[in-house]
Amino acid sequence: MSTETDLERVIERKATGSLIYAILGLLGFVGVVLGPLAYIRAGQALELIETHGIGQKHQNNAKTARKIAVVVSSIWGLVLLGILIIGLIEIFT
Repeated sequence: MSTETDLERVIERKATGSLIYAILGLLGFVGVVLGPLAYIRAGQALELIETHGIGQKHQNNAKTARKIAVVVSSIWGLVLLGILIIGLIEIFT
């Protein structure tokens, strides 16, 4: 096997894995962890695609995963911020 084939396989795993993490992140509390993880892995896949010019067929999966990861992370960020605000209101009232 060539290095190019190995690199494309790595890109495929990162892009597909990040999409799976992002979708699973929508399903529950695990989104707190899987959202950022999906974003990071999608970014790694996109960076490898851009740097080496191979694996373009996986680019859409990585971009979709990144968008879903932003939504998941944003939702959980708002939830955690709401919990913090409610806690502070309870403390000071």
